[in-house]
Amino acid sequence: DSSNTDRTFLRNRLRLELVPYLENINARAKEAILRFARINAGEGDYLDSEVERLAGETIFEAGPALFLKTDKILSYHPALQRLLLLKALGKIYGSARDLEAHHIERLRDASGSKAGTRVTLPDGLLFLRDYEGGWLCHNEEEVCPFPSLSGEQEIPLAGRISFGGWEIITRRVQG
Repeated sequence: DSSNTDRTFLRNRLRLELVPYLENINARAKEAILRFARINAGEGDYLDSEVERLAGETIFEAGPALFLKTDKILSYHPALQRLLLLKALGKIYGSARDLEAHHIERLRDASGSKAGTRVTLPDGLLFLRDYEGGWLCHNEEEVCPFPSLSGEQEIPLAGRISFGGWEIITRRVQG
């Protein structure tokens, strides 16, 4: 295929320029690169399976949002922390390929911060830290288990009223 010699493609520049350069330094450079690739693939498979196992203990779907057990995530090695957070972001976004390292680091930092911390990520995704962990969501309503209220409603001093998905019961007490 004629595109194999087109140096505008990175893969061709690597094969046609970098590999011969490395072979001038070390005649067995190709062998070393292949050996490294095989080892890396095996370690990558192991990390993938470990992340999959740990994700079952730390990442939970809650409707359109995800809940992260951040304390547990932060108890792991930093490499596993990053991979778990990347997995969670990939679930929310559908793909994590457009994320950059600084997004993962901001999420790691926020995971260890105090409740109430908020981080905005690309495409308006939010990370909300609470006392139990952290939420990844597109808006705060996704993580609130209670119906939202809008407008005003008069509430009797004693009685029962339904309002916005809530049932409110009031009674008068002495003292």
